[in-house]
Amino acid sequence: MKIKVLILTMVILLILPKLHALTIYNPNSEIEITYQHEKSSETFLLSTYFFVYNGSGASVSVKDKPSEIDVGFTPSEIEKDEETKVKVNFTIPYNLDEKTYTVTIQVGSDITTFYITINWPPPTINVTWENANWGNIRAGSKIAKKLYISEVYGFKGASNLSLKLLEYGPIELEYSSDIGDLAPKETKTITITATLPKENLRPDNYSITPKITTPTPSTINYQKAYYTIPYPIFEVSPLSIDFGNVTFEFGKDVANAKLTLSEKGNFTPVERIKIKRTSGEDGWITFAKVDYLAPGETKTIDFTLVLPSFATLGKKTWSFEISTRYAGKKEIAMQVIVYFPGIEEALSYIEKIKPLEKYPETSELIEKTSLLLQEAKGKTNVRDIAMVMSVYSGVRSFITHIENEKIVMAKKSENKIKIGSENIADKSLKEKALQIYNISSRIWKNASEEELLKLFKKVEDYKKSNYKLAALTYKELSEIYEIEGNKEKAEEYEKLKVEMEEKYKNNIENATLLSLNAEQLSKNAFSKTISIGDYHLLLNPFAYDYVFNNLNLALGELSAAKDLYLKAGEINDAEKISLKIEELRSEKEKMKNFFLAYGALLVVIFIFIVIRTCLGVIRYRKDEKYIKIGEFFLEYT
Repeated sequence: MKIKVLILTMVILLILPKLHALTIYNPNSEIEITYQHEKSSETFLLSTYFFVYNGSGASVSVKDKPSEIDVGFTPSEIEKDEETKVKVNFTIPYNLDEKTYTVTIQVGSDITTFYITINWPPPTINVTWENANWGNIRAGSKIAKKLYISEVYGFKGASNLSLKLLEYGPIELEYSSDIGDLAPKETKTITITATLPKENLRPDNYSITPKITTPTPSTINYQKAYYTIPYPIFEVSPLSIDFGNVTFEFGKDVANAKLTLSEKGNFTPVERIKIKRTSGEDGWITFAKVDYLAPGETKTIDFTLVLPSFATLGKKTWSFEISTRYAGKKEIAMQVIVYFPGIEEALSYIEKIKPLEKYPETSELIEKTSLLLQEAKGKTNVRDIAMVMSVYSGVRSFITHIENEKIVMAKKSENKIKIGSENIADKSLKEKALQIYNISSRIWKNASEEELLKLFKKVEDYKKSNYKLAALTYKELSEIYEIEGNKEKAEEYEKLKVEMEEKYKNNIENATLLSLNAEQLSKNAFSKTISIGDYHLLLNPFAYDYVFNNLNLALGELSAAKDLYLKAGEINDAEKISLKIEELRSEKEKMKNFFLAYGALLVVIFIFIVIRTCLGVIRYRKDEKYIKIGEFFLEYT
């Protein structure tokens, strides 16, 4: 409550002449009150005072007052020859009109007057949520929340209210921002539709702040809403994998295991899952990629261990790290034991291998390897037997890689044959092993020349239309020349590989920018339309050029992005862009058809109005003609 008091110095009282029978001094005659309470019949007490000097004694009473205000005072009697401070109590309700009220108090034969001015407060608007604590929200879910906008004092209303929600984090909000006028004591309910995306979510506590704007001076109190994106609970099982035992035999050189990834929190996805080897030999273990787990989802990854041709005997261990964006990391330990196969089993396997028609010398290679194993059966030197088995293992993987045109892997197998043959001490075994090595060298040379020709032909096409495959092909060419010892050629193709990778990177970045620009252009276009469900309706003919120019520009950006993705070699991304193009074209066509129908309707209405106007004019002129004829007859009759 604001009270404006007219202050006069108390010194005046001391110098008042005491020659009069009665003197009144009222320093608080003007009182100004601004309500700070809602409009009601409740009352509040306002106390003030005035001074009386009485020479003969007098009574105090209320002479005149408004019926709405009660007045009390103490004392009610003034003693003779005394200076008395009279306390006045006003009981005022919270529902008076905005004006000045007069209260007159009689003291003996004199009066004193109080002027009480009532001011209404500006509109007081409370913005509150039905439930301000939204709690944990599940990724991909859509919820509806109510926001109440109320004028609480009941004296004045506010006009042209507008709502805006601020600081809302990753959640997407849909609501009507135009509230309109708010009468005293009126409450309006706004429904907010909140959608949490399925990905790119950062766990945290977030707030949503409503903001009201109005040209009417107002007091506005806001309540924030709060919601939480909790951290995902990421579990991996098992944390240790034992592949068992493998050896250089068909059916015994492969082992499989499964790894289960789960999100247990049921609210937030596990994103950007990456699995990488942190220790152990490369080229043994392969697995499928998983980069996302939805809330509550479980996925199983198959790990496959294939015994490589360059493997040595004994226990092999690996460590893998599974990293995520916000769900932490997990360490997985894996192991396998490579044991020495029997010569009989090796003979049984090598004799089942069929020569390659494309490379007839593989028949001799298989025959020589079989003879080497036959002779090794009678030997007792463990080291020599191990080296013979190394040659056998190399031959087996060499034929497989040559058949599958894996030239680089075939060279590694050839090197294994070479190492085995060079480390055999027995003269006869060594001679046969070296023959096997020489045959494999000739086969590899022929195969590598053919492969180089294929790669040269492929890369000429790829570098024009698929940067990704071009980079991989240049890498393969560089590796082949590196193995052959041609460092100059290896470096040349390594540089070309880097160039292709740079072009690939630039295309991806530019395509991403074009896609984002197209999305913004589409939003700009749709901002001038009315959305009904999934449809956008264009009603304003003056916005036609703006809307369709933006949509055409967006389609152009998407088309350019698609071309860049195709040239980069990202076919899946290009197909996604194609779907967006089709969707946008379809939306544009629907909007255009509606606008044409809508425009035709407006034209029909306009023609109808013109026809009605013309008919009215014709009838008016006919009536005017008949009036003149009537006047003529009246004049001459």
